[in-house]
Amino acid sequence: MGLTTKQADKTSSIISEFFEKVDRKGRIAGRLRRAMDKSAKYLRPKVNEWLENMRRRIIRDLTRKFAKDVALDITTKLTDWEWIEENGNRILKPALLTVLANGANEAFVIGGIEASFDVLNPRSVAWAQKHCAKLVREVTKETRSGIKEIIRRGIKEGKAMPAIAKKIRPLVGLTERQMMAVANREEWLIMNRPELSAREVSRRTDVYARRMHRRRADMIARTESAFAVDEGTLQGYEQEEVKEVDILLGPSACDDCVELAGKNPYKIAEAHGVLPAHPQCECCFAAVG
Repeated sequence: MGLTTKQADKTSSIISEFFEKVDRKGRIAGRLRRAMDKSAKYLRPKVNEWLENMRRRIIRDLTRKFAKDVALDITTKLTDWEWIEENGNRILKPALLTVLANGANEAFVIGGIEASFDVLNPRSVAWAQKHCAKLVREVTKETRSGIKEIIRRGIKEGKAMPAIAKKIRPLVGLTERQMMAVANREEWLIMNRPELSAREVSRRTDVYARRMHRRRADMIARTESAFAVDEGTLQGYEQEEVKEVDILLGPSACDDCVELAGKNPYKIAEAHGVLPAHPQCECCFAAVG
């Protein structure tokens, strides 16, 4: 039995509404991902500035102090880690606030609100302060851990302290895993490319280290931009009195992302901190309704 005209019209309307919602969510996802990309480009020089300040400070203190102390706990004495963290907070906190405001303003545009988000409200400032402090502590901790492992490895191999200090200089700012990758790369070149001079081995190792630094800075910038844009989007939605949100999957969504999206919709109060699901996650939030 065929559909009546009324049933056919209703079915057509439902289908049209479905595709309209899909299209709208696609536009929202595209808009927010562009905001993340733009924010990452803005944040990247700030990340570079802090990592370069860290590198210069540690290298300066290596030159002054390193040869006089051979203890494995040298990472607690080597430099002023408190200054390094304060410097990171000074540079990155205002930048994260700016990115958060970008996310909130995007939520306003999506909701059709002609206003500018007040990013200096206590809630936004508190989020930026807490999140930035956590980021800075984690990066600093990874740097200290990596330096300590390089020192331990150098001492075990019987290297002199000045030689170990020289190895550390291009590695400052990398994670422990990345530092070990650079050290292993140098060893591989020495063992497998005997025709290379010591100077050429050093040059190739430095090139590899610089590549790691670019990846590290890019990953931090993209991940932290996602954190701030996602938080800003939620705060913007809340000012619009949105009650629930859906997770929109990014183009490189992993199993964790898919699992999170499978729990849609989220009460907006419960969505804070859910995204990004992993480093460089491109998933985002759309208001339900």
